[in-house]
Amino acid sequence: MKRPCDPAVACLALAVSSLLVTDQSTAGAARGTVSIKRVDLCTIASADTLQALFQNGIQQLFPIPMSSGDESLEISSPSIEQVSCPHMSIKVHAQVQYRHSRGPTQWQTGGSLILGSPIVADLQFSSVHDSTTVSATNLNQALALATNPLIIALKIDNVPNWLEPAWIRACLNGQHAEWGCRDVMQRMRFDVTQLVQFYLQQGLTL
Repeated sequence: MKRPCDPAVACLALAVSSLLVTDQSTAGAARGTVSIKRVDLCTIASADTLQALFQNGIQQLFPIPMSSGDESLEISSPSIEQVSCPHMSIKVHAQVQYRHSRGPTQWQTGGSLILGSPIVADLQFSSVHDSTTVSATNLNQALALATNPLIIALKIDNVPNWLEPAWIRACLNGQHAEWGCRDVMQRMRFDVTQLVQFYLQQGLTL
C-alpha cells in the first residue's frame, strides 16, 4: 500500500521537525490502559522525509564537548548522511576536534566520525479492551529511539592510541566522568507524534 505521506507535499509541513522528547502528548486520545507498540517508521514515511526530520532533531544534541586536564575533544556539526529503509537505520556524520596543550605549547587536529544505529518508533496509545490497534483517536505519543548506536568509522590523525571508537562510544554512553562525558545515546529520542498522527488521520491504523 502506498504511503499517504509524501515528502514533497504535506508531510514536512504537518510533522514539523523531529524534536527531542517533550512531555506533551496528543490531545483528545481515548482513555484506557496505556500500552506501547513498536513499529518501523519506514512504513509511515519515506526515507527522504525521515532524513529531513531527523536532521533537524539531531542538531539539538550537539556540540558535545569533553575535556580532561590539558586535553579536550569536541564532536560537532552533525549531518544525517543516510536513512535506510525498510527497518529504519541512520548514519550520522560529525566533525571531531582534538586539542592538546601543555604550558605554552598547543596543538590540535581534526577529523570526522560516522555514528550508525537502527531506529524504531514506540507508539504510546490508550488500549481499550486489550486492543492492540493504534489509530488517530487513541495515540498519545510516538517516540523514535536509537536502539544500538555505534561509532562505525573514525578518521582523525595524530591522536593518542586510547582515542578510538570504543572510547568515544563509552563517553557518549555517560562513562569517563573525568572527561565530563554525558549520556548522549540515551537522549537520542525524538518526538515524532505529529508525523505518526498525520499518517493515522488518513483513516489508517497501525
